[in-house]
Amino acid sequence: MGRVCALLVAASVCAAGCAPGRAPDRPIWVGDYETGTLSQFADPQQEDFDPSAPQVEGSVVANGHYAGAYRIPPGGRECESVPLSNELQQLTDGDDLWFAWYMRLSPGFPTNSTKYQNLVQWKNSGLGTPPLMMTVRTGTDRFAAEGGFSHPDGNRASSADLGPVVTGQWIAWTWHIVFSTDPHKAEVSVWRDGKQIADGWRPLGGTLYPARAADGSNPNSSDGPFSTWELGYQRDPSIQVDATVYLDSIVAGMTQASVQLPPLAKSP
Repeated sequence: MGRVCALLVAASVCAAGCAPGRAPDRPIWVGDYETGTLSQFADPQQEDFDPSAPQVEGSVVANGHYAGAYRIPPGGRECESVPLSNELQQLTDGDDLWFAWYMRLSPGFPTNSTKYQNLVQWKNSGLGTPPLMMTVRTGTDRFAAEGGFSHPDGNRASSADLGPVVTGQWIAWTWHIVFSTDPHKAEVSVWRDGKQIADGWRPLGGTLYPARAADGSNPNSSDGPFSTWELGYQRDPSIQVDATVYLDSIVAGMTQASVQLPPLAKSP
């Protein structure tokens, strides 16, 4: 999904991804759906969903009264939300941030598909697939962190395994990401239900794409070297299965303490 985002309100963002004066253990942004609406997210554009928009759900929740439901029917392509936050819409080189959320896949969710299925993306400006995303890895029943396919200097694809796909139950995810176009500085660590499963993984294409290739060309029609956090469900439209990704208690911050998830409610 491409979009032209507003410039960051604060021009001098510290290396930890924080605006001056913000307490480091307070979240940058929270998306818990507890307003009963999608008001914590940017207004959806037509490019954000095909054919149906995200919905607020009251019967399948991880905590509180509401969660987000991102459903794609057979032949659909995309159902996503973007945080209502300038900082998370323009993630730039040197940002060092934490992200956490509860996720649940509906029973019968299509695994082992030979087609792509993206669940969370840190999407580059312009065309192509992101430098970093969480997926159901093609042809497997495994979650993965992967990216780099659309690097402007050519395919730099790499991935880290995040364990087996589970449907019908909530999983707590925590990600720590150092954003950089330099693969020697870019870094990703991931926790699943409190257990660390990726420790300092360095994607071959970095966690951001440069705006231009080394030869000066702009194959992705990029507006700049930044990414936008996108959540929900995106997949190949040839998949003919009705499936839903549920999200709840989404949070982003500068420290692990700032993204501590609330207790998981008892399953219905």
